Formats: sequence, structure tokens, C-alpha cells
Amino acid sequence: MRLRIVVDRTTIEVFLDDGRYVQSSQVFAPQGDDGVALYSSGGPATFHDLTITEFGSVVQRPARLLGDFEGEAWGAGWTATGSFAAVGPSMTSLRGQVGTRVADTFAGGGDAATGTITSPAFTIDRNHLHFLLGGGDHPLGVAPAASVQLLVDGQPVRTATGDDSGDLRHVEWDVRDLAGRAAQFQILDDATGEWGHLMVDQIVLSD
Repeated sequence: MRLRIVVDRTTIEVFLDDGRYVQSSQVFAPQGDDGVALYSSGGPATFHDLTITEFGSVVQRPARLLGDFEGEAWGAGWTATGSFAAVGPSMTSLRGQVGTRVADTFAGGGDAATGTITSPAFTIDRNHLHFLLGGGDHPLGVAPAASVQLLVDGQPVRTATGDDSGDLRHVEWDVRDLAGRAAQFQILDDATGEWGHLMVDQIVLSD
């Protein structure tokens, strides 16, 4: 017989011969009883080819909000240069936005506005970085750029740009390879022509 046994804190599932027969039991083990034992009742049994796999916790760490742009200023520790030094988040109603304000580089002079909006340094201690992004399609590396980037040691290691749309789309970066590194999130706008601006909202680190 082939047995597959799944043990959780309060349940045991036994699958016999790849699910031909299944037995489920709810159990409440005494405090400190965290072992697994195999035995037979009513006769001898031999267990062989035994593999025990321990799974990690499925409990996620709480997400970390890096920026929501809901205040009149960019946020604690955020810095801005150029056209954005004297302005702050914009009250607007874009498709996909969260809350009432977003970071919109149209502020401070329209498409002609240029400069950067940069977060304070933070430690990458989650697996993914999420944010909402809209605006012009001007990728980093093709001047003049309008893009967002994740900076490590002052250098961009992830980058994204808009798609010439006023709607905010979800962008997700896998940052597991950067675990433990100090980083900054930056909005860069050097573009001054049509769709020469970006809208950014809800920057979150999560698992």
C-alpha cells in the first residue's frame, strides 16, 4: 500500500494508494506534542521508502506601505527636485487609483515639468514590490525618459514606464534577489513632449 499523510496543527489527512481511499480526522494535540509516529494496530507492519517533508509557514508578513501620496506633501522622508520641489500629490480621480491623491508629474508645469521624486531609503524585507502606474511611455535609457525605478546603491535595478494612458495599472517587481539591500523608489520625469508625465500610487512591499 502507498500512503500519503498530511499533518497540520488540527487535522490529519490520509491518502491510500494515491487517493483511492481517503481518511480525514480533526485532532487537538496536547501542548508540546509536535512529533510524528507510525505504528500498526492489530498486526505487524513494515514501513519503507519513507520521506518526511516539512512545509514552511503559509502566514504572510504584513505588507509595508512605502507611499500612498494621500497628504499635501510627498511623504515623510521623500525628496523632490526640479519642477516637483514646490508641489505635492494631486487630487484626482483616475481609473484604478487608491484614495483621493496620486503622485502626478503633470503638477508643477504640465508635460513640460521635469525632475525627480525619491523615497527615503528602505530595506527590502519582502518578496515583491507593487505599485500603480499610468502616464507616458518613455522608458529609461531612451532620452528623454519618464519612468519609475528601484535604486540600489544609486543605480536602477528595476524600471517601468507608462503606456500612454490615464488609467493606473498594477506593476509588480520580484525583489527576492535583493533581500536585505537598502533601496529607494524614484519617479523620474525628463520628458517634456506629449504624454510627458507619469502618475504613481500605492507603493507597497509584500510577500
